Amino acid sequence: MIRTDLRKIIVIMTFLSMIFSASLALAAGTSEPLDVNSITIINNAGIPDKVTVMVEAGGVASGDTLKVYADPDLIRLLGKATVAKTATTATVSIKQLGSTAGSVYVTRTGKGCLESDTTQAEYLAETQSEQPSGVNVVISNNTNLPDTVTVGGIAAGDTATFKVYTDSNLKVLLGQAKVNKNDTSATVKIKQLGSTAGNVYVTQTLTVNGLAEAESDATEVFYDAETQSAPPDVNHILIINNSTSNDLIIVYGLMPDDLISVYTDKALNNLLISDSVLTGETQVVLNTTLNNSGGNLFLTRTRVGQTVTSSYPTVKKSYSAAQNN
Repeated sequence: MIRTDLRKIIVIMTFLSMIFSASLALAAGTSEPLDVNSITIINNAGIPDKVTVMVEAGGVASGDTLKVYADPDLIRLLGKATVAKTATTATVSIKQLGSTAGSVYVTRTGKGCLESDTTQAEYLAETQSEQPSGVNVVISNNTNLPDTVTVGGIAAGDTATFKVYTDSNLKVLLGQAKVNKNDTSATVKIKQLGSTAGNVYVTQTLTVNGLAEAESDATEVFYDAETQSAPPDVNHILIINNSTSNDLIIVYGLMPDDLISVYTDKALNNLLISDSVLTGETQVVLNTTLNNSGGNLFLTRTRVGQTVTSSYPTVKKSYSAAQNN
């Protein structure tokens, strides 16, 4: 008997709860749907997408909850946001909407109200950055220094990431660099492109007026072989062959950091001495020991970032027999 009465009580309470909930729902009312013109969607590439609602234009109040769904049946929630107290906009951040165009469904839930009907808002496909212009790409093919690929042509205020590849399929990345907001160019440093001429493929990924674009197609850019240094001018070489061991080789008309190497043979197998020009100087003085009976020396010059020329690698300079001091 007691069990039967208990079951009746549970049934009655459940019924009353349903009636109470329904009454609350009727009392609360349904939130007004959003005006589609108050919704702005930015479909970024590589960074979160954004669905922004204008507070005043959308009839939105502080404390309202905005929800963005992938479907009109409200099954897949993409993200939500609560309108701040003094905000003029509210933004829902979404990991990725996708690269193609499409639609989302946005609702508003006001304080003490039920969720509104959906407002369908369409968005565009991700924008692909235009290819970098070949005239804006400068390549320096250095020797014994990192090679550089400098890309310019970016509007002030925009940002960009440049990538340099070995192949048109963009499988082997050589390096990348980012343009900051206040710059219009950036330089990609590459360990070595190689001593001979060749080509690389350059892409750019832009952010224009806050919209992050997808990586561009590649632009093929050719580069020259490593620059070859000319030997020093034979008329700018002075050799002093003393009878003592304090012999001098003076080379002038140079630039700072020029490396002068002196060999005793034309094949450059036997290095006698080498040294670089100091900062602020235009000559180098080499102290060495020469043959007292005189002879020939073979000199090369290597500038920073360059190699010794193969077609005319040395300059020959003869020197006289030793003289007494």
